[in-house]
Amino acid sequence: VGGHSVSPPFSLPFVAGILHSHQLSPNLANFILAHQCGGSLLSASWVVTAAHCIDTSRPPSYYTVWVHGHSIRRRSTNACEQTIPVQQIVCHPSYRAQGYRNDICLLQLATDAACGAALAAAGQLAYPAASSPAVGTLATVAGWGAYSVSPARYPDELRRADVPIGSFTTCQAQYPSGWIVQG
Repeated sequence: VGGHSVSPPFSLPFVAGILHSHQLSPNLANFILAHQCGGSLLSASWVVTAAHCIDTSRPPSYYTVWVHGHSIRRRSTNACEQTIPVQQIVCHPSYRAQGYRNDICLLQLATDAACGAALAAAGQLAYPAASSPAVGTLATVAGWGAYSVSPARYPDELRRADVPIGSFTTCQAQYPSGWIVQG
């Protein structure tokens, strides 16, 4: 993501973390939840994420969604922060890992996010726009992704960056052939 830590914490309430079960050792029966990817809370019960983050050979119960979080290592006392098991996974039927076409999945939560309805009423969820934003419009990207490539460094706290929307042609020129497609 690059950018900087989100301040104040919890000011991007639609950002979600996708966690997966991770066995501590093949000989141990206990598991921990490990951070996998980011997503966006669309409603009290649905999250959108990238299909490349989800292994559809695993049952939905393998995944948990962390809503209204900020620090991966330190949980807060924020009333809206919670982890919710995934009940259903719906990935685009034409998704293929090669080239990342149709790289989208919806995750249905087993229970509604505690603050989901209030966030929706306040217009603070990540609803898809009716049309594409104009080229040059600033958009906020956020997550816990690498902020340094070599060596790879990952943040503990949620980060954000405001970036301009690029044209289709500009985006195609920046990525390998076939990665950016219309539609």
